[in-house]
Parts: sequence; structure tokens; C-alpha cells
Amino acid sequence: MRERDEIRQILEGVAAVVIEGGHVAVLLDRLLLFGVADLLGGKVVVGCAGGAMALGRRVVLYNDQPAIGRGHAEVALPGLGLAPKVVPLPDARERLRTEDPDRMRRLSLRLAPDVCVLLDPGARLVWNGSGWTGLAATRVLEDGGIVPWSRAA
Repeated sequence: MRERDEIRQILEGVAAVVIEGGHVAVLLDRLLLFGVADLLGGKVVVGCAGGAMALGRRVVLYNDQPAIGRGHAEVALPGLGLAPKVVPLPDARERLRTEDPDRMRRLSLRLAPDVCVLLDPGARLVWNGSGWTGLAATRVLEDGGIVPWSRAA
């Protein structure tokens, strides 16, 4: 496939790849279709919004206040597995009832042993090869509490 060869050549010449947001299922489909996931080893990978979701071991769709029906988070797809031990949840404070500790506790327990990380605007989480460092990122504890990543890691 000519497109795969072209993408491979482009990625061979870069040190970092940014996977922007969008429809996470479409992002994953294209990353896998064109073999991008296989070419990311050894590169700095940055995921934004849906791109961050795609980097996890599994993609969780969530919205506690949908226009119709009840909102329940669901594991929708396997992710790329490049963000180990975490479930990235971008724009979480807009989509989740973070003030409801019982609801957050259930979410945390359902997705354990991975840690739910709330990545609201300005939040960052950086993997150094053996652990995470957070900047303005927060984590959901098993009791439903939400704490800064630095206090929880």
C-alpha cells in the first residue's frame, strides 16, 4: 500500500508524533489501518483529547449527562496500549459528575487496576518509561475522591 510506505518514510524522519483529538474510534481505525501504531516505538508520542484516549490500553467512552437516557461509562475498544496503567479521560469535569464520589468510586473500581486520570484543559501526564509525572492532572481514587496526580502517584 503506497500510503503506508509514505507514512513510514515521514515517521522515520521525526522524533515526535502528535495524535490530535477527534472521534476516537476513527482515530484508532486510521492509526491501525496505516500501520502508524507499529512505527511509534522509540518516539515521543503526544496525545490530545481523543488522541490521548487512543493511547490507553482501552478506550472508555463517558458522559454522565447525555441528552437522552442515562450516562454510563463503557469500555468501547482496545486502545494502542502506549499509555500503561492509566485511563485518560479528557475534558472529564465537563462530561463526568466529579462532585459525586459514589459515581466516581464506581468508575474507578470498574476500570481498575488502571487509574482514571482526569485530563482537563491544561493538564499533562508524562510517561518516562517507568512511571508517570503529572502537571495539573488529577486522579480518581478507589473511594471516589479526586486528588492531584502528584499526591496520588
